[in-house]
Amino acid sequence: MRLIFTYFSFFICFLVTDIYSMSPRFYAMGNVSFPMSSYTGDYDISFQGNPATLGYAKTKVKFLQPQFSVGGAVVDNISVFQDLTNNSHTKNEQIDLIRGLVGSKFFYSGSINPGVSFVTKGFGVAYSFNSEISAHFHDSPMNVYLDGEGVMTSIPSLGFAQTFPVLGRDISVGVSAKYLSEIHFYDKTSHADGIRFSLSDILSVINIEEKAYNFNNYTMSGIGFDIGFLSPFHLFSSGSGQFGVVVKDLGMTLKGERFFVDSNNVSHLVSRSREVPITSSVGVSYVWRNQLKYSTSFRLIGPTLIAMEWQYLTDNGPFQKNIHGGVEQAILNEKIFLRGGINQGFIVGGFGLDLSIGWFRLMRLNYAAYTQELGEKLGDDYHDFHSLDVSILF
Repeated sequence: MRLIFTYFSFFICFLVTDIYSMSPRFYAMGNVSFPMSSYTGDYDISFQGNPATLGYAKTKVKFLQPQFSVGGAVVDNISVFQDLTNNSHTKNEQIDLIRGLVGSKFFYSGSINPGVSFVTKGFGVAYSFNSEISAHFHDSPMNVYLDGEGVMTSIPSLGFAQTFPVLGRDISVGVSAKYLSEIHFYDKTSHADGIRFSLSDILSVINIEEKAYNFNNYTMSGIGFDIGFLSPFHLFSSGSGQFGVVVKDLGMTLKGERFFVDSNNVSHLVSRSREVPITSSVGVSYVWRNQLKYSTSFRLIGPTLIAMEWQYLTDNGPFQKNIHGGVEQAILNEKIFLRGGINQGFIVGGFGLDLSIGWFRLMRLNYAAYTQELGEKLGDDYHDFHSLDVSILF
């Protein structure tokens, strides 16, 4: 772990959710990004998922809510990472341990979502950060090497929403604008995105040796827009639901420049651009408020939340990969939340803990264990992830 964190920990402290990063609460419910209910108080930050939520928001300020996720072979190899940093090992023993990691992929993301946010009915502003790192150990006739990729994103966003009475319901329509800035790392020699560490580089990092590394970074940025719609509905007297549609990243093209050194060792400034694919989502959620009480002031079983969503990206694969759904059950006076769902056909789950006294919140914690398909088709390149976020006092 030290190997991966050494070069990026400084940046993570200052630039650590991109526009797609979500709370473990959503991951544990099948990676549902659709704004799901008001009873859990998530309208204050969810306008980044659907700006129409601002039509129902209450005035609130939030800041510095960290979230961390690890995936791939990270958890399975914690003992190996510990052994690698054990000063009692010789370099040959460290090399043997590194060879045992060949073929393994590792993923890490750290975010603050929000870094800061202010919302009130009809209006919201937020600033969020995310840092993502991936690494893959390879073997070659020459030796072991590590290919790593890193990207850091920051995004300020501004949203507006208005409710309209339609057939006795307050329909909300919202729009938000966001500025996305990405910092990418690349190799100054090969000019390819990502960084390659030789075996010698890896050993230098592990043993904290001074060494110069041949990589640089460049920035790409652009402006995009989200448009959303939400409509409440009621099926039974003991419950309420929402139906919504959101289209994200309209008109967003990221542009930037980076240096290229040709075979004559002449440096050139090259322009780069990337169109961010448009994401469309249709979702529905329902809260069943039937409760089981131990006494008038203590509820053993609280509200049950059910949510489903279909997401469509302009460049992704089969229909079943875009289906997400989950359930959340509140228990013990709504202090503990049990969650489960299906994400891209994989079973996921997690829990939440809310420690508060009246209106004063001491701590909120959310954990999720989930599987994510990173390839074009299901089964191509799936990995297990663990995600945790903690907020204290806010």
